Amino acid sequence: MENSDQVYRRRFADFLRVAVGAMFLLSAVSKLLPAQSFALLLIDQGIAPASLAPYLARGVVALELLLGAALLFRRGFRKATAPSAAALLVVFCLHLAYGILSGTASENCGCFGEVLPMSSAAALIKNIVALGALAYSYVNTEDETPTPLWIPAAAYVALFGAVLLAFPPGLRSAAPDAVAEEFAATPPFADGRVEIADGELIVGVFSLSCEECMAIARAVGETRGDVPLFGLVFGDPADAPKFFEEAGGEFPHAFLQPDQFFSLLNTAPPRVVYFRDGEAIGDWDVRTFTKEKLAGALE
Repeated sequence: MENSDQVYRRRFADFLRVAVGAMFLLSAVSKLLPAQSFALLLIDQGIAPASLAPYLARGVVALELLLGAALLFRRGFRKATAPSAAALLVVFCLHLAYGILSGTASENCGCFGEVLPMSSAAALIKNIVALGALAYSYVNTEDETPTPLWIPAAAYVALFGAVLLAFPPGLRSAAPDAVAEEFAATPPFADGRVEIADGELIVGVFSLSCEECMAIARAVGETRGDVPLFGLVFGDPADAPKFFEEAGGEFPHAFLQPDQFFSLLNTAPPRVVYFRDGEAIGDWDVRTFTKEKLAGALE
């Protein structure tokens, strides 16, 4: 029969287990709001190429959903759930620590997507605390009958499929008109002083933390001549000075919300659209842009 101290420790262990499970579930759901943001983070940090990042992002979300749900129950906790959750947290910790030590850490680590921006240092502390909570729960939880391996494997496949169906990896094809409409509706460009239907201008859709965006913004600046360049950008304003330094100089820009930004992309950012009297003469993304193509369109 359990004494009062054992009962307290078991109940506290259950509380910590459920709390870590809730953290995993919140992390998974947050990464889907919007799903493209987490995929972009994987691209920006060099973890995965643009072709693979959307699938890896959804795979991580499915894994966090599975572990979060499993942690809500005691069955199989010591045999499978706790070791698996701890292993994932260790991987996250190693990645965060590397970013901090190398100076490449992002302002927002992406742990909770755009819902709850968190620095890499704060995320590292959070994961270490979660590992401690798992360790305490592991020590103070009795062995349970292990769950057959095929059950979590099948659950993961089902969750991964459900996430793919609900949040398709491919970005919807946005016509150049969508870029023009967003430009015309976004302050400070919405005040009428810049008319997209009159004359020439280039609109760049850039992520401030995206190295490809910086390189292509620089290439546009070196090629555009007297044609003005305007930016519809996404990211932390604190990243703007580095972005414009790498891009070769600042140009007029406006910050977009995640849903606005990703609705303008056909693939991973950037996107560059050259307008002449309201007509899109050139429309390029990260895979198709070259200085030669822009120069040819400007002739």
